Amino acid sequence: VGGSKNLALGKKTYMSSVYGKYGGQYCVNGNTKDYCHTRGQNNPWIRIDLGAVYKVDRVVIYNRNTWGGRLRNAFIHVGESISRPRKCGYFKGPGRNSQKITIKCPGGMKGRFIQIQARAKTHLNLAEVQVFGNPG
Repeated sequence: VGGSKNLALGKKTYMSSVYGKYGGQYCVNGNTKDYCHTRGQNNPWIRIDLGAVYKVDRVVIYNRNTWGGRLRNAFIHVGESISRPRKCGYFKGPGRNSQKITIKCPGGMKGRFIQIQARAKTHLNLAEVQVFGNPG
């Protein structure tokens, strides 16, 4: 039922935009007291490159401790390439401050890239994203 090691810790990240100094590295540093943050825009996203293909069991999102309601209508995608992501799950929201959200990928999904995208005009600001699974 998935591994217990956080596969996203310290991995390379990409974002649709960066607000201030709050780059994607803050979403995968193991610290839920800081956060990554996009600018306000349509459909902002954060992508994590796991560096190899895994069978992803679940994605755990720790929402920021303020402005938690910005996380809404969020799709979590897993893909072996960035051009062919598949939907792992969905979070309707709005989120709450410091909320822990666990999204289970049905049956486990093979992928190297994890993307969280809010389908709304909003900021995406997350304290931490963890990915659990097994070698693919």
